[in-house]
Amino acid sequence: MGPDHPSTILSRSNLGADYANSGQFNEAILILELTLESRNRVLGPDHPDTLRNCSYLAATYSQCARYNDAVPLLKKTIERQNQILGPDHPDSLVSRNNLAATYGQAGYYEEALLIMRETVEARERILGSEHPDTLTSLNNLANAFTSAGRFDDAFKLNQRVLEARERLFGTEHPDTLGSRNNLANAYHSAGRFDEAADMHALNLEVSERVLGAEHPDTLASRNNLAYVYRALGRDADADALFD
Repeated sequence: MGPDHPSTILSRSNLGADYANSGQFNEAILILELTLESRNRVLGPDHPDTLRNCSYLAATYSQCARYNDAVPLLKKTIERQNQILGPDHPDSLVSRNNLAATYGQAGYYEEALLIMRETVEARERILGSEHPDTLTSLNNLANAFTSAGRFDDAFKLNQRVLEARERLFGTEHPDTLGSRNNLANAYHSAGRFDEAADMHALNLEVSERVLGAEHPDTLASRNNLAYVYRALGRDADADALFD
């Protein structure tokens, strides 16, 4: 099998996804870019697999704060998916969700909120209120509320997503950890430091046990907890996290 054989392309794509899921975003980007070149050449730029590759690559750009690369690629991908697959196709909704998340990460909160609301409405209508993809959209909307300073909205929505994910996946699933982290961050942003510290401490304990001490999500949890401890004047506790 050569580099453009469908099985080779699929294996390369899966490897890129594995790198991204483990937080190795630069390695993921290199592989996803190679995979996209192959799919463009073999399948054409408008094939659903090619467009899906574009969306995933753009989302990975966002993880590296390469927003100038992510936004144009996502806009182009969404335009083509809407035309070829329709705006309510799951792939179109994934790309729209990725664009909203990218806007939020880049600080364009109003743009993010507008797209997120549209995506949430579509996913709730098509997939149901507790489908994992719907919860992802709700999670991103809650984060945008936090970033925009709309803490009451953020608390309510983060709590809703956390409870749903605990029911669906259990208390130690990575998605559940992400929701608990987001709720803790909302508490922190609102100045509710004691509640944030308790939630971050729980998340760190579970993340170390489930994901490992050096996983990117565990490192983020440790940093978040240290940040809250310092806000509470507990500098010794913050320092002890890195001993």
